[in-house]
Amino acid sequence: MRERRSSLYAMSATSEHPIFDAVVKVFLLKQYALFLSCWCAAFAVHAQDTWSLQKAIAYAQEHNLTIKQSQVNTELSNATYLQSKLNLLPNLNGSANYGVNKGKNIDPTSNQFTNQSIQSGQASLSSSVVLFGGFTKLNEIKSNYYSYMSARYATQQSVNDISLAVANAYLQVLYANELLQQSTENLTIAQSQQKRMQALVTAGSAAEGQLFEIDALVASQELNQVTADNQRSLALLNLQQLLDLDKPIAVEQPSVELPADASRLTSADSIYDISVKTYPAVLSAQYGLSAAEKGFAAARGRRYPTLSLFANLSTNYANSVKRILSVDTTGNLLPVGYVVGSNDLVVAPEFNYNFEKTPFGDQIKDNFGQAIGLSLQIPLFNGWGTNTAVKQSQLQMISSQINYETQRNNLLKDIRTAHADATAAYNKLQAATRQQTSAQRAFDYAQQRLNAGAIASLDYDQAVRNRNAAQSDLLQAKYDYIFKLKVLDYYQGKPLTLP
Repeated sequence: MRERRSSLYAMSATSEHPIFDAVVKVFLLKQYALFLSCWCAAFAVHAQDTWSLQKAIAYAQEHNLTIKQSQVNTELSNATYLQSKLNLLPNLNGSANYGVNKGKNIDPTSNQFTNQSIQSGQASLSSSVVLFGGFTKLNEIKSNYYSYMSARYATQQSVNDISLAVANAYLQVLYANELLQQSTENLTIAQSQQKRMQALVTAGSAAEGQLFEIDALVASQELNQVTADNQRSLALLNLQQLLDLDKPIAVEQPSVELPADASRLTSADSIYDISVKTYPAVLSAQYGLSAAEKGFAAARGRRYPTLSLFANLSTNYANSVKRILSVDTTGNLLPVGYVVGSNDLVVAPEFNYNFEKTPFGDQIKDNFGQAIGLSLQIPLFNGWGTNTAVKQSQLQMISSQINYETQRNNLLKDIRTAHADATAAYNKLQAATRQQTSAQRAFDYAQQRLNAGAIASLDYDQAVRNRNAAQSDLLQAKYDYIFKLKVLDYYQGKPLTLP
């Protein structure tokens, strides 16, 4: 190839004919463009990720926004459950304040009126724990635990639903790929017949009208190929959007065959007996009912008295507090009264007291107080709030019971419908198989007669169309039945894998 290109370049460089030079340049540009387009196409295919069914399902489970939202709701329920357990612990609260009072006010240390500026502060530490409250907190813990479990199974239900949707979209891509492959093969066969008929017409062995009919058949096959290619592109786009991807994807094309025991379907009732114990939506509703029952018990517990144990530590400080520093006598005697009977004067020495402000640390220590005791609260009347809460929780319990029964009934209906769909899809597959076999035989016979010149082109065209339609019906029936089997596997909790 290099030698050919070098010789062409040499000819163009030495030639004295401009037309020849132009032809050579156009040829070289076409060769370069073809090479560049092939290289770009190869790079684009290589750059695309190839997705298997398991990879697509795993990616959707990790990145789907609906699943992420459900996971957040589960974490919220878990946080509520954890907090309800921590509510059994004693509470512990501290408080402190410091301020300045001016004018006439009460000395916080002596509780007497004073008319001076006082700086004071107080600090306290208190704790309490409920000893008995109608078992409300214990029932709240159980209720919140069941709510958390209900949220977990609701998340699992979202995961399963998304997985089934991805499997369906993936099978649609595989179906579109095989349909495109069939259309391409049919177009190749038609083009081969077109070339053969063209040779016969040129040789005068066939009428030109027969070539026109074959040309129409080729055009029809080209339309089928374009339609199949568009269907494949839409199927890939649907899978890409379901995975929330912003770039085109390519999927693996494994050989999808029906399982050997495809005709032996487990009965609908047997599938239900398995699924009702493991189906996430039913388990979520079951835990939701248990949560409502414990919520009702917690609401009724608020009608009982609440017995609590409390303890308190406190102290205070004020800058107006003073203490005696020293005592001096003045030498003077002061009358303090008279003796009863003799009226003799009673005197006492006069003292002079010296004061200082009591230090902060001494005040904190001297004013330190402790308290401990029991508190009993008896609900007598609170605007009918407790009775309303009990009624609401009872109605919520009834609603949860109805939801649980609804989920069980819907599951049974869905399984029976899916089983009937699978049975119908299998029967359709059997009929499509027989149809395709017959159509293929008719096509092979028509092709032999056409090659022998013993059949009209219109009859051959009809045989081709029948064969193509039968192939398409069989392919559609095959993938429809495979998906119906995956639905039954879904209800039984089996992994979604290709057969």
